[in-house]
Amino acid sequence: MAVAHFVPNLDDPEVRFDELIAEPRELVVLEEGTCTYRAGERFAQAAFEEAPCLVEARNFTEAIELAKSAGRILLLPHLANPAVVEVTYSNEWRDLPRFAFTYTNPPLHLARTSTDVSVLEAAGICAALKTIHRLTVPEEDGFSDWLWVDSTQQAAAVCAEGNAELCITNQHGLERYELTSVRELKKMVPLWLPYEWLPAVA
Repeated sequence: MAVAHFVPNLDDPEVRFDELIAEPRELVVLEEGTCTYRAGERFAQAAFEEAPCLVEARNFTEAIELAKSAGRILLLPHLANPAVVEVTYSNEWRDLPRFAFTYTNPPLHLARTSTDVSVLEAAGICAALKTIHRLTVPEEDGFSDWLWVDSTQQAAAVCAEGNAELCITNQHGLERYELTSVRELKKMVPLWLPYEWLPAVA
């Protein structure tokens, strides 16, 4: 009789996988401050005999390219992101379902640079990852257009630079770029799945 595999939730810092990755590896994640980096840190503690080096990328597309190397593992959230879809259905990649896990994201925020209410009332553009933009409603949140970016940290940077009046970012983005939270958004518990590259056989 087949035994069901339960996907662990890594919110508990004591939880580890029953089977650990023994050989030295490098783990490709997004830049520090993103939920992917945070999930990568936790995965490194829970799934490896020796903590792997974290290799940071600016966006998912760059992460995929960086992970095309022997000994590297790519960590992605199971979202409807074009880059994630590309890896999932590509013959060049193998997923590692025995190391799938869930991990609660820190709260996201709709944020702005100014504490002046009139600035919010006049807001026109919100910088955000396209995959999470439905967490807000333009008509209700006081903006009329989107500026698509590659990460929550890039969204915060774009807002801080004055290229958008609002952004969707996390606590790290708020603090790093000295933004003001308009309101806290939905807390999510995504499924995370690691992949490894399969180099073409000559």
